[in-house]
Amino acid sequence: MIFVSDLRYEGIQALTEFLNLVARVNLAVRGRNPEDVWRRLNAPDLNLEDLEAGRRDRYCEALLSALKGKEGGMLTHSELQAAVDRANDEAARAGATQMSEAAVVFLQSRARGFLVRQRLFAMLQHYYDREGMVVRAQAGVRGWLARRRWRGAIMEAARRRRPRLPPLSHYRGKEKSIVAIQRAWRQYKNKVRTHH
Repeated sequence: MIFVSDLRYEGIQALTEFLNLVARVNLAVRGRNPEDVWRRLNAPDLNLEDLEAGRRDRYCEALLSALKGKEGGMLTHSELQAAVDRANDEAARAGATQMSEAAVVFLQSRARGFLVRQRLFAMLQHYYDREGMVVRAQAGVRGWLARRRWRGAIMEAARRRRPRLPPLSHYRGKEKSIVAIQRAWRQYKNKVRTHH
């Protein structure tokens, strides 16, 4: 209970200044300027706790929403602190959600990397187990590529070494001799077959 004799000028002046600070915050909230709201909330004599500079917009939104639901049109000091606490809680929940999303993304990337490495190591093990077959296959492919590359050059060299035969018209005059040689060769072959 407050007695009239307890009231002094200094007490009334301090209370009036405090209420003026609360009223200035209310006016700044109505002006919807986060910078002005932040400056008013940080007044040293207002004694609001847990203010963080990075949440200026959140504080302004929380105070505006609290002011809209207020019938008297003015927020009290405890309502200002409650709105600040509510904005801090929402920011903490949002931060926790972002952190948990980041943790899930990190875990997914680790799992994906593990699966890729596991597939790679399984493939490498498959090749190590079949190293001889792999070497033979590689040698076969290299040989095929080399043959393909040198085929034209080899055929050209073989064509140059082969003696050129005269055209058939060259042998027309010697037909009787050729037939006689062929007959003699066949007779020789038949004798060899019959004696063995």
